[in-house]
Amino acid sequence: MTDFEFSEYRIDLFPKNLKKAIKAKGYTQTRLAKKAKIPFETISAWVTGRSIPRIDSLVMVCNVLEISIDDLLR
Repeated sequence: MTDFEFSEYRIDLFPKNLKKAIKAKGYTQTRLAKKAKIPFETISAWVTGRSIPRIDSLVMVCNVLEISIDDLLR
């Protein structure tokens, strides 16, 4: 058994936290999309809460923004 709990993560916080992380890095959604090689429309859908990322895309965004998954989901 591990100490990891999925209940600690809140996907409902993702859009707000992503928007804050983009701004904190000094990026636009367009710049993030280009750097992460993810379509702008996908980034926009995440920021507005219309969709959520796959784990591979989430990891890519975190790498580009130099943040952890925790920063986006807690």
